[in-house]
Order: sequence, then structure tokens, then C-alpha cells
Amino acid sequence: MEPEKITAIINNFAGKIIQTHYASYSDKNSTAAVIMDIKDVIDQIILKESIPVDKIAGIGIGISAQVDSDSGIIYKCEGIKLTKVHLKDEISKYFPYPISIINDVNASLLAEKWFVHDPHDIKYENFMYLLIGSTLQNMGLGLYLNNQLYEGSNHHAGEMYYYLTDKRLKSSLPPEEELLDFTIDKVKDFLNDDYEPVKKLLAIYTDIISEKMIHSIELLNPQKLIIGGNVINAEEEFLNPLIDAIKSKTDEFFEDFLQIEISKSELDELATPMGATTLIMAKYFK
Repeated sequence: MEPEKITAIINNFAGKIIQTHYASYSDKNSTAAVIMDIKDVIDQIILKESIPVDKIAGIGIGISAQVDSDSGIIYKCEGIKLTKVHLKDEISKYFPYPISIINDVNASLLAEKWFVHDPHDIKYENFMYLLIGSTLQNMGLGLYLNNQLYEGSNHHAGEMYYYLTDKRLKSSLPPEEELLDFTIDKVKDFLNDDYEPVKKLLAIYTDIISEKMIHSIELLNPQKLIIGGNVINAEEEFLNPLIDAIKSKTDEFFEDFLQIEISKSELDELATPMGATTLIMAKYFK
């Protein structure tokens, strides 16, 4: 679930996607409406594939929000009115299956871990996943440490709201614009048009994010950093310069004594729903 749309999939235990469905929100400013939108999307994709009830192992929901994945409570959600909502309980009113809720960044990290790479590869025992989603504000860091997902004591690990309050960033925004207004597609179009204010904004954004990644790399010493999300759709204009900036800073500050592999994600926009289903699989096989 992103601020712009809901993406739903059905996949099997081998990770093969059987069905995909996209939907818009009827009213993002109404909690009741958003909950019904989620219900309708689940109903529609099950109906599309005509899956018997006894063949459904569960429902996993990945959402761009601050989430308590144990209780299923949404504490903070940018762009959708789901603040302090017990989403797991609400969705459970309509479906008899196990339901898991997870932050979108952590979901994408798990999809990368289990569906793209060998989960037993040592590189994926300690790695970070930086997601830049549909807008410049939709950003977070997933942490996989000592071979398990790390969410922190209050499920707040990897949240990056504070980074985006940097005065350099605020002062570089065009008049009457906010980061939430800048979708990746919009940024890409501006850059292709050589629009100077957005070029300046993105240069400062890249500098701030690469600087913060260096702090995280130094603190956690991961073997790998993967960058994913909608930013992949602007690889030449945005993603590659960001990777180059992070690599440049790691070379400058760490020289040869701290080695880290930095790469783009191999998954597309389906990474979040794919990762959300891994929670159901884990419970099923436990």
C-alpha cells in the first residue's frame, strides 16, 4: 500500500506470482473508506483467481507507514488516513485467514532476501535495504542483522523522517512545494527538461541521503546495501548518481578497511506485496 495506490498479488509458496491487481483509493482522507478499499481489493483478487477458501494460507499487508508488526497497529501513515488504527483487527472482521501487517521497507527487504537471492548466502546475513518509494518523502531503511529482520524496540528502526527535516533540503524546495509533491516520475520529467530548481533539490537530497547512509554503514557494518523502490524507474537520472555518491563517500571515509557492496534491487514495484507474503509463509511452516 502506497499513498497513490493499492497493489495486490496472489503468489504461491514458491514465490510465483499468480495474479496481480491494482486499485485507487476512494477517499484517502477517510479511515473507514481506506479500510473498505483494502477489503474490496482482497475480495476482487480472490474472485479473479477463483481460489477456494481452504487454499488461502493468509493475507500479508505491506504499507508505507510506521507499523507495530506484532499487534498490526498503524501508528503513523503519510498520505493515507490510517493513524493509530488497529488495521489487523479491522481487516480480520472480513476474512477468516491469518493476517500480518508490515512496514513497506521491511517487506521489500524480505522479498529481496527470500525471492531474489540465496537466503543462506552470507552476504544476506547482515544487509540494509534503502527504499525510495513513490515520492521523495516516501523513504526508509530496512535492517537485516545477524540473519534476522531488526525492527527495534518500538518497531521504529530505519525510519528516516528526521533526515528529511534538514534545513538545506527545505530551503531548496521550489515555492509552495513539499517533498510529498515530488513523485519519482515527476522528478524524472523535470530532470529531462533540465529544470534547474529540481536539479538543485535532487543534488542536495542525494548528498543528505548518501551522508546518512555512511553513518548507518559505519554504525552497523553491513556486508551489503540494496537500494530499491520506485527510484529504479529513474535509474540514470537518480538511482545511479545516488549509488555513486554513497560509493564515493565510503571510499573517502573508510578507504580499504570497511568493505560494502552497494547495488540496486532486482525487484520492481511488486517487492512490497511479495515481501508481505513471506510473513504468512513463515507462520505456515513454523
